Amino acid sequence: LFMSTAEQQREVLELVDHPNFKLMLDTVQLAQFDDSVARDIRILGLENIRHVHLGNTVLREKTVGEKSLPGVYSLGRSVCGHIGFREGNLPLLQNLQELAEAGYQEYVTIEICQKAYWLEADRYAREAWELIWGALA
Repeated sequence: LFMSTAEQQREVLELVDHPNFKLMLDTVQLAQFDDSVARDIRILGLENIRHVHLGNTVLREKTVGEKSLPGVYSLGRSVCGHIGFREGNLPLLQNLQELAEAGYQEYVTIEICQKAYWLEADRYAREAWELIWGALA
């Protein structure tokens, strides 16, 4: 959790300062911190991003306790994990559009990691693929 925001990632990128050290975007994490793909690309630089976790979740409002934490301790908004692409409320198509508009050419992985999906993993992978393929068409 030491690199939760683009600003924190940029700080570590500059600290390491090595051409082989690159970054990753995670759509669930972006949503937790009320961020967007386009904004992170502006902050990090497209040339520094090599991987995107495309995942969905149900983004919840912050609890009273979460709102009272100073920003440095904030863990962002609550989420329910990485769930099926048709079940969450993240703007996945917008995320894909922002990647395309920026000219992103690197890896994107589908991230569905809840035990509830294990028995029907093929179904959820197919639904994710159909959403992505439909966005590309």
